[in-house]
This record gives sequence, structure tokens and C-alpha cells, in this order.
Amino acid sequence: MATYGSGAKYGSGVKYGAGVTRKARMSKFKRDLKNDPIPDKTTRGDQIITASTGNAALGTIATELADFVTKNGKLLTDYNLANGSQAQTTHLVGVQNDSNGEWDVSYENLLVAIEKNTHGAKAIMDTTTVPTFEPGVHGPAPTPTKPTGLTVSRGDTTTALNPNWNGQNPHPRVFIIRMCEEPYLLSKMQQVGTSTASDYVKEGLTSGTKYWFDVIAVGSGGRQSPPSDPISGTAG
Repeated sequence: MATYGSGAKYGSGVKYGAGVTRKARMSKFKRDLKNDPIPDKTTRGDQIITASTGNAALGTIATELADFVTKNGKLLTDYNLANGSQAQTTHLVGVQNDSNGEWDVSYENLLVAIEKNTHGAKAIMDTTTVPTFEPGVHGPAPTPTKPTGLTVSRGDTTTALNPNWNGQNPHPRVFIIRMCEEPYLLSKMQQVGTSTASDYVKEGLTSGTKYWFDVIAVGSGGRQSPPSDPISGTAG
């Protein structure tokens, strides 16, 4: 079986993680937290600090943890200053942004130290509050489900129609909107736009003409759902 570095090209059909050593498959903490809004970051930071303090299973992380405790407290203080009565002060907003960057670096250093000390043992790492993943172990993201609840209403002008549908959880990356003129035929449906929300406005239609719409959800990796049940609307 081909292993990483054996010369097998990406896209050759060899599964990612197919001959990966245990070390390469070590669990890692998800880094998504660094993209969260600041109040959420510092709240989760407090949880991580509590779970990591005195946790002998995580190895020697005293230096990284102490730095993270400092950066977490500083970020919360600077955030409160920048968003309080002095929120108009450009200087304080700049200080907050600097602290946010320092928090991200400190957070990464702490996670790297824990991952190194635990050798990626997921059971040990799960004693903290940070979600983990194992590269090469989990399968592909599921295909989005078929959109439901599609309706079509008239737009703000006589040449516009407004398809609406139910949002999904987890929300797909984007929805594809397709359309054809009466009479409806599946083979006639053509993409007319995309939307990251659960509605769309199609302009430039002919007043008095009937149009058919359906919607396709697109998730991770470009996976597409089956099209929704079609529904029609008349412009005008």
C-alpha cells in the first residue's frame, strides 16, 4: 500500500491517511477557536485554563499555560476597554487588536505543547475543553440534505420573483438556484444564481410569464444535495 512520501501523487486514488504512521495520525486540537469573536475566545480560554491547570496527563506545560493565562486576561481587559464608554478611542481598539493577535500566538503555543507531550492521545487531550480531530481517520463530510419548503413570491418589481426555502443545520456553504420557463422539464432547469442565505431574488423576468424554480445545497468538498421539489411563480 502506498504511504505518504512513497511517490503516490495527490489525486491518484490513494486515500489520505492510508499508510500513515501512528505519529502522523496523532490527534490535534481544532484551531477554529482563534476565529471566534473575542468574548467567546476568552470564555473558552478560561475553560481551557481550568481544565489544563493541574492536569498531569498533559505533561509539562507550565510555561505555555502561564503565558496563556496572562494573554487571556489581557485580551478580556482590552476588549472591555475598547467596547465600553471609550469605544470611540482609536488607540484602545488598536490595543485590543494587538492583544487579539498575541492571544492567538499564545493559544497555539499551548496547544502545540499539549499535543507534543501527549503524543496525540485523544483520550488524554479530551480532558480539556478543546475539540480534537485525527487527520486521516474521519471520513468525508456528509452530503447536504435536500432543501425543503421552497416557495416563490413576487419581487419588488413586476419583473422579479423571490424564491425562499428552509435553511439547514449545519448550514451548507452555498445554495444553487435553478430556473426554467413554463412548461416545466427537469432537463430545462439551468442555474441562474447562488445564495449563502435561504432566499434569492431573480430579476429581469417577463411580466405575466410562469417560471419554475428548484434549489440545490452545496456542502464541504463541493458535495451537492438532490434538488428540492420544483415550484412555480408568475412574474408581474
